[in-house]
Amino acid sequence: MGKKNSKDEEKGQVKTDENGKQKNGKREDKQQPNLDKKKPKQTLRKLPVMYTNADSLKNKFTEFQVRVQQLKPKIIAVNEVKPKHSKYVPTHAEFNLDDVYDYDITPLNISNNVGRGMLLYTCKDLDAKEVTMDTTFSENIFVKVKLTSEDTLLIGLIYRSDSGAEENNIKLRKLISEATAKGFSHLLIMGDFNYPSVDWNTWRTKGDSTTSEEYLLIDNLQENCLFQHIDKPTRWRGADEPHILDLVLTNEDTMVNEVFYDSPLGKSDHCVLHFDYICYAEMETRRKLKRYYNRADYVKINQAISNINWDEEFGCFNDINAMWSVFQSKIASIEDQFIPKKIVTISSKQKSRIPLDSSTFAQIRRKNTLSRRYLLTKDPTVRQEYNRIRNKVKSSMRK
Repeated sequence: MGKKNSKDEEKGQVKTDENGKQKNGKREDKQQPNLDKKKPKQTLRKLPVMYTNADSLKNKFTEFQVRVQQLKPKIIAVNEVKPKHSKYVPTHAEFNLDDVYDYDITPLNISNNVGRGMLLYTCKDLDAKEVTMDTTFSENIFVKVKLTSEDTLLIGLIYRSDSGAEENNIKLRKLISEATAKGFSHLLIMGDFNYPSVDWNTWRTKGDSTTSEEYLLIDNLQENCLFQHIDKPTRWRGADEPHILDLVLTNEDTMVNEVFYDSPLGKSDHCVLHFDYICYAEMETRRKLKRYYNRADYVKINQAISNINWDEEFGCFNDINAMWSVFQSKIASIEDQFIPKKIVTISSKQKSRIPLDSSTFAQIRRKNTLSRRYLLTKDPTVRQEYNRIRNKVKSSMRK
């Protein structure tokens, strides 16, 4: 046995003491995992996008999660998150989508009594950064996303109230011009603009006035060389005439190939729009440090914790937060010694934690089909069937 140990030492195998430290100053074990190493990237040729005006998202959130799970968007924009005239003030954390996918949330006017609130979700792999605009238009969010090479995408979410003052309309046009003038290679602006009288197939307004708000908006878009991709009604309620209120603007016509008009969330009267934004986007491959607790040496962990004199460690502190920091530091050090760890890649696949049966998903698909059929035919029997399926979906979401 003595000869065998001698050979092992000659091969460079190093003995450690009971605390896991190396003896004789030799190297202890493998190099520690390093999260700071350069991360590999993947390139996408398109970014799936979802947009809607929710008209109060809280009571429709389960269906919203299901739609996200079905469509798998990388970018989600939601207007009118809060209900009208409500005294309840939510936080944006209430609208996280952790059960579906990992998104960064950029909120506006969620935790206050200003406006109806907006949310812009971007998947964490895109590493979006918020952009502050100089124009003080009432409700807008802008973020930028790094694409391949030197390209960058500027994403904007806008809500214009139809009861807004003329000054706000002027600021809206100024905001669009500012976004264009920033010189980003790619531009995507979505939102509820509330201009029902514009014919977006001809880019004309009713009447010949060159001073109407609708005419001035069209003139502004043309001046900034922007393209508008919505050509079907996005808002309809009861027997009212359907209108195009929600717009999708880009700085190149080919950036959006086809827009899909799905049924509204719950009893909202705005369609859920989704489309692919054509670009080459680089996504960070996110990594994390994973500890293998099933392979930990709990005997040595317990021994190391027992050897700590906590009275001595905490004795010089009167602040509970400082004590907590010391405790965390000691436990982390012990974990590093006795729990194996490895850097792993975070999966880019969406999660499937929404507890709904297949019949509910089928009802949502049926609801979308009936919504599109009604917009084409205006058939009241189709509308009745749509209302019936819509109510069934709503009931399923509450279970």
